[in-house]
Amino acid sequence: MPIAIPNIGAIGAERRRKLGYFWALVALVAVIVMQIEGTSRASTVLLMIPITLAGIGFFQASEMTCVALCAVGKREAAAGDPTLAPEELSIVRRQAVRVIAKSIAASVVLTSMIYLAWPN
Repeated sequence: MPIAIPNIGAIGAERRRKLGYFWALVALVAVIVMQIEGTSRASTVLLMIPITLAGIGFFQASEMTCVALCAVGKREAAAGDPTLAPEELSIVRRQAVRVIAKSIAASVVLTSMIYLAWPN
């Protein structure tokens, strides 16, 4: 396994973790409102959006990798020189792809569980 190269520091990771909690709360509130309103089972698929965003926040924090900064080849200034060298960028891109893949996978699993448990 190649060496991990963070493109965010501890403060950036905490900010992304808080964003993950925010989107998880949005998803939870959405589930509660959807239950109260008696929405259809098919509408639970919309929960993939906030669940995926929550996952992105949590996985960016755990991987110390910001997907948006990676897209422009940068890192937070607090984590070092803001511009990633080409060899660093290829590693950080793999990390960013892993963050997105984990987020989507977690969202599919959680949304499927909600879908299957939905009363309608």
